[in-house]
Order: sequence, then structure tokens, then C-alpha cells
Amino acid sequence: MSDDPYAFELFPRRRLNFRYDRRGLLSHLASSLEAVEGREQGKQAFSLVELGEWPDGDLAELKPALVAGCRITLEDGFVCGQPPGEKTARRLFPQNTSAQVAFDAFDGQTYLDDIAAEVAAAAGWDAARAFAYTRGLFLALVLAGVCQPQF
Repeated sequence: MSDDPYAFELFPRRRLNFRYDRRGLLSHLASSLEAVEGREQGKQAFSLVELGEWPDGDLAELKPALVAGCRITLEDGFVCGQPPGEKTARRLFPQNTSAQVAFDAFDGQTYLDDIAAEVAAAAGWDAARAFAYTRGLFLALVLAGVCQPQF
């Protein structure tokens, strides 16, 4: 990424590199189990670390959702998240930004591609930039233990 921690459109294409304490590891394992798609849907299982390498077309079909039990708060002009098992909340992004437009739609029901279209309309961005930004935000929040994919 860049020096700006909120330049989500610059999120690199690579395997996600999770860092854990013991509680965080348990939370990640639970999220990974939820991210494994049912075989009845005709898709293969995957690991969360692979999401950063997925092609945009595949990511577009995911439905971002909050991790169950994650606490979201507003503090000092920032949206903050406290994943289950964590002692403190961390800043995720500034309030009233394109990130909040996207995050507000991370409801487990809306496709990433549709969320990116909302961001494009709200920010006046082209579709490619809005998708890159929304993708980066989602992956950053997966790394933070706040979001996970739904299918």
C-alpha cells in the first residue's frame, strides 16, 4: 500500500498475510470455517489468505459481511472495529468517506461489484477505481478480522 493507510485502491494483489495472537488465531479459524463454501453450491472451498490473489471477476461475486460478534464504534471521526476476542478497537477508516459508503453496504447480502457501483456513484469515480477501492477496503477489513466473505 502507499503511505496513506486509507488508499484502499492501492491494496496489493498478493496472499493475505495475517498476524495473530492466540485469540486472533481462534477468530481467524472460525472465520475461515465460515468462508468455506458449501459443496452444494457447486464451488470449491478456499482459504482466506487466497482472497488477495483472486481475480476481480471472482471477488465481484462475493458478499462482504461483518464477522459475527465484531463491535463497530465511532470514535474521534473514525469508524473503529473490535473483532471478537480482541481487547481494544482499532481505527478502520475516517467517517464520512467513500470507505464508509462501502462499509455500510457490507451486509452479507450485497455483491462486492454492486457495492463498488454505489461507491462510484457517491464519489464520482469510474468503475475501475471504485472497484479497486472497494476491493482494497474489503481485504483490509478481512485482515483486521472485521469482515469475511459470504456467498
